[in-house]
Amino acid sequence: MSSKKGNANKSKGRTSANSTHQLVQADKKEDQIYAVVTKPLGNSTFLVEKQNGDEIMCSLKGSMKGKKFERVNKGDLVMAQEILGTSSQQKYCIMHLYNAKERKQLEKLGEFKSYEDVDASNETFEFEGDESVSKNSKPDVNIEVVIDDI
Repeated sequence: MSSKKGNANKSKGRTSANSTHQLVQADKKEDQIYAVVTKPLGNSTFLVEKQNGDEIMCSLKGSMKGKKFERVNKGDLVMAQEILGTSSQQKYCIMHLYNAKERKQLEKLGEFKSYEDVDASNETFEFEGDESVSKNSKPDVNIEVVIDDI
Protein backbone atom coordinates (compact mmCIF):
# COMPACT_ATOMS: atom_id res chain seq x y z
CA MET A 1 0.00 0.00 0.00
CA SER A 2 1.21 3.48 -0.81
CA SER A 3 1.81 5.99 1.98
CA LYS A 4 0.94 8.90 -0.36
CA LYS A 5 -2.81 9.28 -0.48
CA GLY A 6 -3.36 11.63 -3.38
CA ASN A 7 -0.80 14.24 -2.30
CA ALA A 8 1.34 13.94 -5.43
CA ASN A 9 -0.36 16.84 -7.24
CA LYS A 10 -0.71 19.20 -4.31
CA SER A 11 0.86 22.17 -6.10
CA LYS A 12 -1.40 21.76 -9.13
CA GLY A 13 -3.74 24.68 -9.63
CA ARG A 14 -1.59 27.24 -7.80
CA THR A 15 -0.26 30.22 -9.64
CA SER A 16 3.27 31.39 -9.10
CA ALA A 17 4.12 34.95 -8.16
CA ASN A 18 6.17 35.34 -11.35
CA SER A 19 3.38 34.36 -13.73
CA THR A 20 2.62 36.90 -16.43
CA HIS A 21 -0.92 38.07 -16.95
CA GLN A 22 -1.99 39.43 -20.30
CA LEU A 23 -4.46 42.29 -20.43
CA VAL A 24 -7.64 41.36 -22.29
CA GLN A 25 -8.72 44.17 -24.59
CA ALA A 26 -12.00 44.56 -26.45
CA ASP A 27 -11.99 43.73 -30.16
CA LYS A 28 -14.20 46.05 -32.22
CA LYS A 29 -14.41 43.48 -35.02
CA GLU A 30 -16.14 41.03 -32.68
CA ASP A 31 -18.55 43.70 -31.33
CA GLN A 32 -16.90 43.77 -27.89
CA ILE A 33 -17.38 46.87 -25.73
CA TYR A 34 -16.37 48.17 -22.31
CA ALA A 35 -19.17 48.79 -19.86
CA VAL A 36 -19.73 49.51 -16.17
CA VAL A 37 -22.21 47.48 -14.14
CA THR A 38 -24.96 49.75 -12.81
CA LYS A 39 -27.34 47.21 -11.27
CA PRO A 40 -27.36 43.43 -10.73
CA LEU A 41 -30.77 42.06 -11.73
CA GLY A 42 -30.45 38.47 -10.53
CA ASN A 43 -30.30 35.17 -12.39
CA SER A 44 -26.84 36.13 -13.75
CA THR A 45 -28.14 39.21 -15.57
CA PHE A 46 -26.90 42.75 -15.10
CA LEU A 47 -27.82 46.23 -16.22
CA VAL A 48 -24.66 47.83 -17.63
CA GLU A 49 -23.87 51.27 -19.02
CA LYS A 50 -21.85 51.56 -22.20
CA GLN A 51 -19.31 54.35 -22.67
CA ASN A 52 -21.74 56.37 -24.77
CA GLY A 53 -24.29 56.37 -21.91
CA ASP A 54 -26.71 53.72 -23.22
CA GLU A 55 -27.90 51.14 -20.70
CA ILE A 56 -28.21 47.53 -21.84
CA MET A 57 -28.98 44.23 -20.19
CA CYS A 58 -26.22 41.60 -20.18
CA SER A 59 -26.12 38.00 -19.10
CA LEU A 60 -23.07 36.32 -17.61
CA LYS A 61 -20.98 34.04 -19.80
CA GLY A 62 -21.55 30.37 -18.93
CA SER A 63 -17.95 29.65 -17.93
CA MET A 64 -17.97 32.62 -15.54
CA LYS A 65 -20.85 31.21 -13.49
CA GLY A 66 -18.67 28.76 -11.55
CA LYS A 67 -17.40 29.22 -8.02
CA LYS A 68 -13.85 29.99 -9.12
CA PHE A 69 -14.74 33.43 -10.49
CA GLU A 70 -15.23 36.59 -8.46
CA ARG A 71 -18.67 38.04 -8.20
CA VAL A 72 -19.69 40.87 -10.46
CA ASN A 73 -20.70 43.88 -8.37
CA LYS A 74 -22.10 47.34 -9.01
CA GLY A 75 -19.44 49.67 -10.42
CA ASP A 76 -17.24 46.91 -11.88
CA LEU A 77 -15.72 47.30 -15.33
CA VAL A 78 -16.61 44.47 -17.70
CA MET A 79 -16.16 43.59 -21.34
CA ALA A 80 -19.42 42.71 -23.06
CA GLN A 81 -19.93 41.13 -26.46
CA GLU A 82 -22.97 41.23 -28.68
CA ILE A 83 -24.48 37.79 -29.26
CA LEU A 84 -25.69 37.22 -32.77
CA GLY A 85 -28.96 35.36 -32.88
CA THR A 86 -32.15 34.98 -34.83
CA SER A 87 -34.14 37.53 -32.83
CA SER A 88 -34.25 41.19 -33.78
CA GLN A 89 -33.18 42.30 -30.27
CA GLN A 90 -29.56 42.93 -29.45
CA LYS A 91 -28.33 40.58 -26.73
CA TYR A 92 -25.09 41.05 -24.85
CA CYS A 93 -22.99 38.69 -22.74
CA ILE A 94 -20.34 39.63 -20.14
CA MET A 95 -17.11 38.06 -21.36
CA HIS A 96 -14.52 39.40 -18.89
CA LEU A 97 -14.41 41.10 -15.49
CA TYR A 98 -11.58 43.60 -14.95
CA ASN A 99 -9.92 44.16 -11.58
CA ALA A 100 -8.66 47.56 -10.38
CA LYS A 101 -5.14 47.05 -11.76
CA GLU A 102 -6.43 46.12 -15.22
CA ARG A 103 -8.83 49.07 -15.16
CA LYS A 104 -5.95 51.48 -14.55
CA GLN A 105 -3.96 49.89 -17.39
CA LEU A 106 -6.90 50.35 -19.78
CA GLU A 107 -7.22 54.00 -18.74
CA LYS A 108 -3.50 54.57 -19.40
CA LEU A 109 -3.79 52.97 -22.84
CA GLY A 110 -6.80 55.15 -23.66
CA GLU A 111 -9.08 52.16 -24.25
CA PHE A 112 -11.48 53.05 -21.45
CA LYS A 113 -12.32 56.55 -20.29
CA SER A 114 -12.82 56.88 -16.55
CA TYR A 115 -16.16 58.27 -15.38
CA GLU A 116 -14.34 60.70 -13.08
CA ASP A 117 -12.66 62.16 -16.18
CA VAL A 118 -16.02 62.47 -17.92
CA ASP A 119 -17.56 64.28 -14.94
CA ALA A 120 -14.55 66.61 -14.64
CA SER A 121 -14.68 67.49 -18.34
CA ASN A 122 -18.26 68.78 -18.12
CA GLU A 123 -18.09 72.54 -17.88
CA THR A 124 -20.32 74.32 -15.43
CA PHE A 125 -21.93 77.61 -16.29
CA GLU A 126 -23.49 80.41 -14.33
CA PHE A 127 -26.29 82.76 -15.25
CA GLU A 128 -25.64 86.48 -15.22
CA GLY A 129 -25.95 87.89 -11.76
CA ASP A 130 -25.34 84.56 -10.02
CA GLU A 131 -22.65 84.64 -7.41
CA SER A 132 -20.58 81.61 -6.67
CA VAL A 133 -21.04 80.44 -3.10
CA SER A 134 -18.11 78.93 -1.30
CA LYS A 135 -18.78 76.15 1.18
CA ASN A 136 -16.32 77.45 3.77
CA SER A 137 -17.69 80.98 3.92
CA LYS A 138 -19.34 82.02 7.15
CA PRO A 139 -22.71 83.73 7.02
CA ASP A 140 -22.81 87.40 7.99
CA VAL A 141 -24.57 87.18 11.35
CA ASN A 142 -24.15 89.71 14.09
CA ILE A 143 -23.98 87.72 17.32
CA GLU A 144 -24.76 90.77 19.50
CA VAL A 145 -28.08 91.26 17.70
CA VAL A 146 -29.00 87.59 18.21
CA ILE A 147 -28.12 87.76 21.92
CA ASP A 148 -30.15 90.95 22.37
CA ASP A 149 -33.17 89.28 20.78
CA ILE A 150 -33.06 86.48 23.35
